[in-house]
Amino acid sequence: MKFLCARTCIALIASLLAATAIADSWLPARRSTHVSADGQWRLTVDPRPITSPIDYFGDKVDGKPNAGAPPGEPRSSAIGTMERKEGRSWRQVWREPLRNEVAPVDALAIPGGGAATFDNWHSMGFGRNVVVIYDAGGRVLASHALIDFLPREYVRALPRSVSSLHWRGEPRVSADGRVLTVPVAIPDDRDPEDEPGEYRFVDMGFDLATGQPLPRHDPAWEQALREAHAARQRQVVQEEESRRKFTSPLFAPTSGLERDWNLYLIDAFFRLASDPEPGYPGTTVLRAPGASDYSQSLQWLRKALDADERALTSTRMFGSPSPQNLAEVLVAEAASLEVDSLRQRTIFIALPDELFSRVSAALSHTGATLKQLDPAKGIAQRPERLERLDSREDEAEDW
Repeated sequence: MKFLCARTCIALIASLLAATAIADSWLPARRSTHVSADGQWRLTVDPRPITSPIDYFGDKVDGKPNAGAPPGEPRSSAIGTMERKEGRSWRQVWREPLRNEVAPVDALAIPGGGAATFDNWHSMGFGRNVVVIYDAGGRVLASHALIDFLPREYVRALPRSVSSLHWRGEPRVSADGRVLTVPVAIPDDRDPEDEPGEYRFVDMGFDLATGQPLPRHDPAWEQALREAHAARQRQVVQEEESRRKFTSPLFAPTSGLERDWNLYLIDAFFRLASDPEPGYPGTTVLRAPGASDYSQSLQWLRKALDADERALTSTRMFGSPSPQNLAEVLVAEAASLEVDSLRQRTIFIALPDELFSRVSAALSHTGATLKQLDPAKGIAQRPERLERLDSREDEAEDW
């Protein structure tokens, strides 16, 4: 699974560019089997049934207990079953509820009959059961949150997606069965698209007799702490800048970069939306006439105005680093559009007053609802979004 290496406040602010955060891609939890290194013990994890991930997420947002459960489902957690190999057969040793609401992300069977589970389905790194260690009878020896064994600053510096913290590699058990080792990611400034396996790690050990983390004071650990501190300081600067932009009036970009214009159009839409959950707009950026790929962007604009085009949204956003040319193109295209052909569309156009008036007159026969984005006028942030940002920043501390 790939994680977007966004940082705490940056991830929250980026998610607020939409009405609701875009979730990570998680497959439904399924039964999994984990055999110990000596081949003598087998842990089977049965997830708690849910009707669908969408139902589960919706119930979580609404604060419903046993989120996503089918009607009449009595279970409130995953179930773990430990078996021991006897000849060619397996004999059940224990069967107990696990600490995970739906399922752990990973698990290990430990020689002797103990077990360890890691993270929660759809929320890696969060909760009081990020690492849970069970004894040979299936009883919980210890259940840990990240801040139980990592400094709070270190956790803040870890790469994150909307739902999860990428904090570890693949856990393993020592040959003598006495120590659980979890590779912990070292925060740094790597590319956001890097795979989790490309991160550097430092090992964190847990005593399997007690379930408690083993102290570390060696050079490798001290170096990891220094790197995490440095990464966190850089993040603070980025977070402050992201928050400043989010809370300040929004103006059109001065660059000709398509990415900057797309972000402007999307942010403008959500700042102006009256609906608390307005969906997501379609955006089209007409490049400057001298751009090498101008003709391609012109085709995109024509496609966005096509009344027969099947669109995922009825709202379209148009902008360009060359507003004069954008206006001329829209006026020209309007001549080929039929009466009432865009009656079901709402169209935002980033143009100053005079140019918008010309385009509005040209498109009036199409029935589209036209709305102006004046590139020179700042668009204030909606109070509701500021409140949501503050509340999500508070939630981000809930590890």
